[in-house]
Amino acid sequence: MMQIPLKSIDEIQGVTLEGIQSERDIVLRLLKATLPVASELAIKAAESSTFSPLAIAANAALNSVITLVAAATPKCNLAAPAEDIDVRVDSSGNMIFRCRHNTPHEWDLGGRRRP
Repeated sequence: MMQIPLKSIDEIQGVTLEGIQSERDIVLRLLKATLPVASELAIKAAESSTFSPLAIAANAALNSVITLVAAATPKCNLAAPAEDIDVRVDSSGNMIFRCRHNTPHEWDLGGRRRP
């Protein structure tokens, strides 16, 4: 389970958001309200068993974050043309942001670029 503080998608370098401004503002407000809860649950769940109530709640909270990120329609602008960004699970089981460029860019959920 992830043990880093989560960062809102609009705070990550190399990411732009598309869509209708008023809808995007609502999604980002909800995302920023959800991130501290999801982050705290993820940290606490890492200290508990896999199927504990905390782990189940952390999973639900992280799924809400994933859905809100998708609704924000993030795009990677580190290469042209800008490409969509998805939330994925890497080979170590960590959730990451990954763009759809031919050579994809990746960030951890704390917003740090991955090699």
